Amino acid sequence: MENHTINRRGLWSRLPRWLRRSFSSMLVLVIVIGLALQLRLQIVRVIIPPPAYPNYDSQEAIIDEAMHLSNGLEQHIEAWLSGDGPAEIPPELLPDGRQPGITNYRLVDPDDVTPEDVWLVRPSAPLNPEALAAAFPDPHATYAIIPAFYLPFD
Repeated sequence: MENHTINRRGLWSRLPRWLRRSFSSMLVLVIVIGLALQLRLQIVRVIIPPPAYPNYDSQEAIIDEAMHLSNGLEQHIEAWLSGDGPAEIPPELLPDGRQPGITNYRLVDPDDVTPEDVWLVRPSAPLNPEALAAAFPDPHATYAIIPAFYLPFD
């Protein structure tokens, strides 16, 4: 029975010297670039502070704010279901960070909704890095995109 194990030291020493040096140089370069990128990230974090909202220092404050929005949205939905409230959802019941151009948030009876109402279709187009549709990096294919939905927690 033959022994098929490879002596790594022997294999490395059998490679031409120029190839070993090239490989070693590239490995060092990759390590240096990786360290430089990590350092750059640390510098950016120091120079550019994170945004003030939300206040991540207080988990309780974030949960309280989310529960306030959830409870308000739930009350609005219940009023709409009983016929005492409008279908339009007031902006104060929605979280910050929504896409600015989308403003018509409303409640809709599920029986009145078609797939065309729910799914946005972004057709394929030639790749133009200067004008990516909705920041999608690969417009070579057609996508069906579901828009944002906001629901109460309970």
